[in-house]
Amino acid sequence: MKRIIIYTLTMISFLFFADNAYTQSEKGKGKAEKAQKEAKKERPAETEKDQQERTKKTDKRDKNKRKDKDKDKDKDKDDKVKKENNGQGNAYGKNKGDLEGKEFGQERARQARLKKEKKRKEVKATISKGEKKVREALEKTENAKKELESKKERGEISEKVYKRKKKEILEAEKAVEELEEKIKKGKETLNIPE
Repeated sequence: MKRIIIYTLTMISFLFFADNAYTQSEKGKGKAEKAQKEAKKERPAETEKDQQERTKKTDKRDKNKRKDKDKDKDKDKDDKVKKENNGQGNAYGKNKGDLEGKEFGQERARQARLKKEKKRKEVKATISKGEKKVREALEKTENAKKELESKKERGEISEKVYKRKKKEILEAEKAVEELEEKIKKGKETLNIPE
């Protein structure tokens, strides 16, 4: 008999408290907490491994969120820098010294022409060095071919060695041809006749 009374009292008290909780959450407060509690009740007891895995997953999500926030901050900084430098150019006119207006512009143009001419001379020098290397390489490959053929005819080297050296010579010739192409492109950019 005592058990029945205790059972009925617990049921009545449960209904009373459940009714109060429901009326308080009509405005949407605590719905998330209720859903979590119900989910916990429905789930069987988790092992420690499951809990660790879940915490690792949440940690990874948090890290990814932080990375995304950092990226957004970096983008915002880049945008601010771009806005600040908009229309600023290279700041050549900041330190004009005693020059003003037209004089300053003419001086800048003169400096630009000198820089261009200097660069042009450097390219010409590298082209002439490249041409010299091409000539020397062509001579060496021709000499190597002749020497290789003569050694083969005399029987000083085997067929295997001959093929290997022939292959090396062909590779060297290809490299020379590539260098010649680069030189031609350099001449075209400078409009130098061949």
